[in-house]
Amino acid sequence: MNTSPNKDINIFDLPNEILVTIFNKLNMIDALYSLVDVNERFNRLVFDRRYIHNLDLTVKSSSNRMSSINNQMLDKVCEKILPRIYHQVNKLTVEPYSIERLLFTTGYPQLDSLSLINFQKETFYKYLTGNTMLRFLLMDQIKHLVVEIKDETTTATGLSYKNTLDILSLILFSSKRLTHLIFSEWSSEEPLAISIFNHPTASCVSSTLTRLEIYIDTFDDCLYLLDGRFECLTTLIVNILKISISKSNIDNTKKLTKLKHFSLISICYTIFYEKQIIPLLHRMTNLEELTLLLSILRVDSNYVDGVHLYDEILIHMPRLNKFTFSIVSQTVNKNIKIDLPSNDNIQSSFIERGYNQVGSYADFNSTTNVGRCGIFNKVRCLFMNDTSSFEHELFALVSQAFPYLEKLYVYNFQAQKNKQHSSTLIVFSHLVKLILSAVHVDYAEQFLFEKNTRLPRLLELTIEYETLAIVTNNFTNDAARLNCVNLQNIHIEGSFVRPESFHHYFPLLIGGCTFDRPLLGEFYSYENGLETHTSLKENGVVDRRSYRRESGAGATRKDGGDLLVTQDLGHCYQLTVRQNYYELIYRDEDKSCFQCYQMFNRTKNVIQIRKSSCGETTSLSTNQMNFDDLCRTIDEKSEFITLFSKSYSAEVC
Repeated sequence: MNTSPNKDINIFDLPNEILVTIFNKLNMIDALYSLVDVNERFNRLVFDRRYIHNLDLTVKSSSNRMSSINNQMLDKVCEKILPRIYHQVNKLTVEPYSIERLLFTTGYPQLDSLSLINFQKETFYKYLTGNTMLRFLLMDQIKHLVVEIKDETTTATGLSYKNTLDILSLILFSSKRLTHLIFSEWSSEEPLAISIFNHPTASCVSSTLTRLEIYIDTFDDCLYLLDGRFECLTTLIVNILKISISKSNIDNTKKLTKLKHFSLISICYTIFYEKQIIPLLHRMTNLEELTLLLSILRVDSNYVDGVHLYDEILIHMPRLNKFTFSIVSQTVNKNIKIDLPSNDNIQSSFIERGYNQVGSYADFNSTTNVGRCGIFNKVRCLFMNDTSSFEHELFALVSQAFPYLEKLYVYNFQAQKNKQHSSTLIVFSHLVKLILSAVHVDYAEQFLFEKNTRLPRLLELTIEYETLAIVTNNFTNDAARLNCVNLQNIHIEGSFVRPESFHHYFPLLIGGCTFDRPLLGEFYSYENGLETHTSLKENGVVDRRSYRRESGAGATRKDGGDLLVTQDLGHCYQLTVRQNYYELIYRDEDKSCFQCYQMFNRTKNVIQIRKSSCGETTSLSTNQMNFDDLCRTIDEKSEFITLFSKSYSAEVC
């Protein structure tokens, strides 16, 4: 027996294998900032080529939200770390705030893979069209490219945001060595479908691209991508928002002999499976890998089973060696009587064709189905959509069958039939994101009322404002307070005025209000000798950047040659309409403090503001009193800051 006294173990006592595992769990920027030059051993581990060849310099929170790198960390990385590793970097991931210092001031001779995350359309378009390092990298080096556009633009007329297709076209035109492209656009953490076919002026062509991943609007967009404009394309991964009847004259019979891998995902039900999808698959005679994730509605027909898949798809693909599929088929038999097969019959149809590991569930009762599914420990995201109501018992089974579920999407406008729930309390222990944007109010009560369901980790909620107001009794009752107390983001369609009680009900809310006219938009001002650009976004984000420019550079110039002096990034926490001005409580993302803005709308092109200093609140639960005190610190005799709209329009004086 070892009788030696216990010894406290610290991080320096851990073996290298465990240290590397820990490093890989951290944001890379945190690891570099904290561990470089601690000692020689840490330097060897952090500067190991296997670690730093894929340099991801973005900051993600535990809820996978991205934030900007603070200046202190960025200074150390740029001045003391990049000069020691730049020549070993093959892959680089950057976000908008740090791109100019990380990408435009340092050369990466071995770089061939680049990920550009969370960029606004306008900013990204300027980088593509300006005389920037990004253009030269795309022309000369980059083979693999990931682009995520963050759509925080508005539908107001006069804004100069470029179409997403313009950006895609420019990327394809500029990238002379590009072989792999993942291109996506996001809004409020949700992907946006890109419409290509309906914009004939767009020129999406490439002679080098071999792999493309993209989320598109219609089936015609898919046909467009496969009409020969990507002559070397061997892999296409598409998520299609809706599959409907084709409106194009694109030939859907020409063989696609070069295509080796194809993935088609579409969760919305389609009735055009036989007319659209099957003919397309028949064209892929040399396919080696196929993925189909579909929801289909079949009229006067049977379920999709093993016999159907073999006769209609697999027999046409003699080289196929991997087939991954999840096909939900719903049948509507009105004109003829069809005996629908049992689950055993469907299983047999796969076994007879040599597929032994296929899960299938056939039943008229969705609750029974889930009860037989077993436990799915690896499922993190689930979509629930039906024309029949979801009852309390079904959600209880779902919580048991998917114990590690993190995201749940519910689509159902049918009222629950049995609202006298059993005493069974449902718990989703790991759920952080809940989407109830298209549901009957019963499902909001089902999930938000703590007597029905417990959501201890819920951080994001998507819901209609009217539904949320009904469930919370205009944010006054306690029935949903426990499940809402940790919410950091609520996504609601459209703009609205939130009552004072809203902010008390959701004390941790980030971006607690939205902007609409006249505050919404992009503004220019001159403050403390610096040209300042203020962006008030529809989702409540406030982005203020100050530049030092050479004389005569112009008020609206914002290219890579300007020196960014400061950036203040934060959110609208509370917006109140006073007698003759707007009172904005602004929460700074980096400093975690609050400011009070008094915003006077002088004309539709001019806003004048006065603001307090950045102060802390002692208690979020009593923030209204503290915010009042904060706003009282504004000197009524202080000078105004004048903001001029960049999308100005003529006004009769």
